[in-house]
Amino acid sequence: MNPLSSLGRTLRRVFSRSAIPWSDEAWEAIHQQGTRTVSGVYITPENALGITAVFSAINRISTDTACLPLLCYRRRKDGGRDEVRDTPHYQILNVSPDNERTAMAFRQTLAAQTLGWGNGCAEIERTLGGELFALHQLTAGTKADRDPSTKELFYRTPEGEKITPDRVVHVAGLGGDGVNGYSPVRLHREALGISRAAETFGGSWFGNGMRTGGWIKLPRELKKEAMDNLRASMREVHGGPTAAHKIGFLDPGMEFIPTTIAPDEAQFLATRQFQIIEVCRMFNIPPNKLQDLTNAHLANIEESNLDYMMATLMPWCEKIEQALNFRLFTPRERSQGYYVEHNMAAFLRGNMAARAEYFTKMRDLGVLSVNEIRRLENMDPVGVEGDIRLVPLNMANLKDAGKPTPSLPKTTPAQA
Repeated sequence: MNPLSSLGRTLRRVFSRSAIPWSDEAWEAIHQQGTRTVSGVYITPENALGITAVFSAINRISTDTACLPLLCYRRRKDGGRDEVRDTPHYQILNVSPDNERTAMAFRQTLAAQTLGWGNGCAEIERTLGGELFALHQLTAGTKADRDPSTKELFYRTPEGEKITPDRVVHVAGLGGDGVNGYSPVRLHREALGISRAAETFGGSWFGNGMRTGGWIKLPRELKKEAMDNLRASMREVHGGPTAAHKIGFLDPGMEFIPTTIAPDEAQFLATRQFQIIEVCRMFNIPPNKLQDLTNAHLANIEESNLDYMMATLMPWCEKIEQALNFRLFTPRERSQGYYVEHNMAAFLRGNMAARAEYFTKMRDLGVLSVNEIRRLENMDPVGVEGDIRLVPLNMANLKDAGKPTPSLPKTTPAQA
C-alpha cells in the first residue's frame, strides 16, 4: 500500500471521524434485538435473511447487479464516448476495491446492504493528491444524520464513528428525507413475522414429537404395568405403515378422543405459499426469480425475465451508477466527461437466439460494426475492414419516395 496514502487516511480519520454516543437505533442494530411483531417473533434485517424468500430476493438482485460489467467511459465533444481502463476507477470497480476482496463481492455487499437495511455505504480513500485509491466497505446499518446545531450532514456507523459525507459512497433505497432509505425488512416486519412464525410452527409440528393423534379415556385408573401392557398391545396391532387404518376395538368404558389437526386444514401450506408472494411485492421481483414456478410456463417466463430486467434491475443499476458518479469522480473529472455505467446487454449472453437477432439488427442499422460485435462476444477483431459500418442498399430518403431511380452513366471498361 502507498505509505503516503496510508498516512493521509490516518490523518483524515483523526480530523473527519469522532466517537459519538450510540443512539437507540445503533444499539438495536448492534445487539440485533429488532422489534417484536404481533405474531410474537423479532424481525431484524439480519435474522430476516433466515427466511428463504427474503434471502433469495436479496441474493438474486445483489448478485445480478454485481455480475453486470461496470465500465468507465469518457464522453467526447461530438457526443460519442470512449471506454477507459487506465484509471483507478476501473480497477477498483472491476478488479478489487481495497486489495482485500473482489470487485464483485464488494458490489454485491453494497447492494445487499441497500436492499436489507435501506442504505449501503462505503468509505472513499484518496491519495494526498486527491486521486482515488480505494473503497472500504462500511458496516451494515451505517446511515446519514445531521448535527442538531449546525444541520451539517454526516454519516454514523453502528460502531459510533462519524464520517464526513465527501468520504462516503451512499446507495439509498426509497426514503422519506431524500438521503436515507427505508429498510424494507423493518417496514414489512409484520408480514415477515408471519413467515417466520409459520416456519417455527412447521419445525415444531414435524420435530417436536409431543403432539398425539388422540387420547384413550379409561373408566378407572390403571397401574403402571397395566398401562404399559395396554400401550404395547396397541402398538402391536396398529403400529407401522402396514397396520394403518385398521379397525380398532375398545374395551367397555373406554373412549377415544381424536386431537389430530392436519396442517393443510390449518392453512399452513397456503400461508407459506402466500408469504413468497409478499416478499416478491416487497422487492418488486417476479416469483419465478425466487424459484416459485407455480404460475410460470415456457410461454411467459421470457416476458417475466424481461420485466425483471426493466422494472427491477434497471432502477437499481441507475441508483448505483448515480451514487458512484456523484462521489468517486471529482467535479473536474465529471467536467472532463468521466462516468461509469452498467452494460445491461450482458444479460443477452444467456440466449443465443436473442443475441443473434440483436446483433443482426444493430449491424443492419449501422449501429454496430463487425469488430464491435466481436468485442462484445470476447472475440478478436478481424482487421480495419471490420470497422466499416454496413447499411441496406434498398433504403431511400422519404422525400424521394416514388420518384424514378436515376440511371447511372455508362462507363467504358477502362473507366470501370
